[in-house]
Amino acid sequence: MSYCHDCDEAFEQGTILCPECGSKLAAEGGGVEMSAGWSSEESTADGQTETRSIDESTDETAAPDSGWGSASRTVDSTANDASEPTYHDSSLLEFVLEYPFGRGGKPMAISSLLWLCSFLVVPAIFAFGYAYRAGRAAARGDAEPPSVDDWGEMGKDGLILFGLYLLLSVVLTAVLVGLVLLSAAVEDPLLVVSIVGVGLLLVLAVSYVSGAVVPVLLGTGSLSKTFSDGRVLEFALSVHYLKGVLFLIIFWIGMSIVANVVATVLVLTLVGIVLLLPLAILQAAYTTLFTFAMWGYIYNEAAEAGDVTPVEPDASLSM
Repeated sequence: MSYCHDCDEAFEQGTILCPECGSKLAAEGGGVEMSAGWSSEESTADGQTETRSIDESTDETAAPDSGWGSASRTVDSTANDASEPTYHDSSLLEFVLEYPFGRGGKPMAISSLLWLCSFLVVPAIFAFGYAYRAGRAAARGDAEPPSVDDWGEMGKDGLILFGLYLLLSVVLTAVLVGLVLLSAAVEDPLLVVSIVGVGLLLVLAVSYVSGAVVPVLLGTGSLSKTFSDGRVLEFALSVHYLKGVLFLIIFWIGMSIVANVVATVLVLTLVGIVLLLPLAILQAAYTTLFTFAMWGYIYNEAAEAGDVTPVEPDASLSM
């Protein structure tokens, strides 16, 4: 089953126009897939029709999906299936700056409205659900974020993400509480310092590795696949993940500086105070889409390098 890159609607192989949005599907595949055993008719010089049966088999190098780091890439210069992954041409910075404002800014506007009502919790779940779909599309190689539709799937994806974040938070909190209790039970000051030092290193290590869950989840689309075969740890130890972490740290520092400067100027003007809340909502929506788009791009880059399995074009998360 293949999926439209504009609206994520499923379509059967051979469909030319998307049954949902009407987008041309054949152009996305980069060509028309030819099946074996086709026949063609040609007219000969004496006016008679000659039928030729041609049985072609494409020689493709495609190893079975045997694991996380053995992603196989099919090379075929004459045909390209619409379900095959594509890879980004733009730089990471250019992509993540523009991606949240794709489709005329409509997804950004809807995400902002969801974050505006995030105090009700449910809208925040849908906001996370769309952020996942946007990151998944970026990992697949789409140049624009997906359309904001299929609210049922968005809600399910967001609920899974919300539960995952909650679980990771509980684990980190438990580690910190255990560290504090262990330190309180020890009387030797030197031993306390040693426990605190080792504990902090453990917390940092767990935090760093747990951050790799999001890009791996965007790539696999499945919780069970994400936490199988040591994929999270393997990706956490890769250069791709390190690049994403450093890029994200620089982004957050820059965003914090800009936000503080803008907030200070608005407060000093007094009249601009009323703009603080709308700008905070826009910042929340943009940074969320930015973060997921960045991890999607990083995963897509790793897939192009052959270090991870390319994204299959399914749209939703699964257990």
